[in-house]
Amino acid sequence: MQFQRIEQAALSVAEELLGKRPPSLLGIIYSLIAAACAGGVLVACFDPTSTADLPFLSRILVWILHFAFGAVLLAGATSLFVLANLRSSLALTLAVIIFPLILAPFSLYIDFHFDAAVEQSIVENGVWNSYLEETIAIAPPSLGMAVVLAVVIHRVAELARANRNELLDKMKPEPEIRDFIDGIPDRLGNDIIRAEAQDHYVKFVFGNGEATLKLSFENALESLAKFRGAQCHRSHWVRFRHIAKLEPSGSAYQCQLSNGDQIPVSRRKYSTLRTQK
Repeated sequence: MQFQRIEQAALSVAEELLGKRPPSLLGIIYSLIAAACAGGVLVACFDPTSTADLPFLSRILVWILHFAFGAVLLAGATSLFVLANLRSSLALTLAVIIFPLILAPFSLYIDFHFDAAVEQSIVENGVWNSYLEETIAIAPPSLGMAVVLAVVIHRVAELARANRNELLDKMKPEPEIRDFIDGIPDRLGNDIIRAEAQDHYVKFVFGNGEATLKLSFENALESLAKFRGAQCHRSHWVRFRHIAKLEPSGSAYQCQLSNGDQIPVSRRKYSTLRTQK
């Protein structure tokens, strides 16, 4: 059973790298972990001068950490450039160019914990000079690392491009609920969790309290359209960020929220909530 899981993970990584299926977050994570481990072991085998005094397993760990940090930073920089509406190829190229600049602080931090001489150097030369020296020192190997990781990172760019509009929408600040619904007390703030129809009233539940207003649920839903949430049942609306868990309940589903409330979810609305959770 364990061997089958390893085989499935390896196959998933291979398919992700070869682009045989649309990029997925889980597949990219597997690919980045595999790339970091393989790169770390490969570099450690060449016995670089900077880690030559360390035991072999420690050298492997140091270089795996370098590759792991590098992969996260390169993926983040590429995604930000894609969100800025640059072409995926240009976004990746720019991320590779600035890679030594953003990797240097993390490289310096790792070296600081593994090499006492680095700590002494920072004390003597100052943080800024040490950062410049580290950037220059790691520029050639970091660019080589970036080229290796680019095999995976181009899939990150594709994933960011495919979800660009959704990601930008989630990054936008949401409006004040009082601009759309009169009668919400100021003490409740703006962190609405859910809304519930109660005959001719609607109960609004916030992170620090609740308010019940005389209002039709239909009008409430129109006002709540400005917030990232959805009607999950004929009498319930829920905000996506507060969904903690979705689980079956009889012939339908139920939603557990961050404040502990449980509300029903219709079968028709389940897929919408599942993709936004």
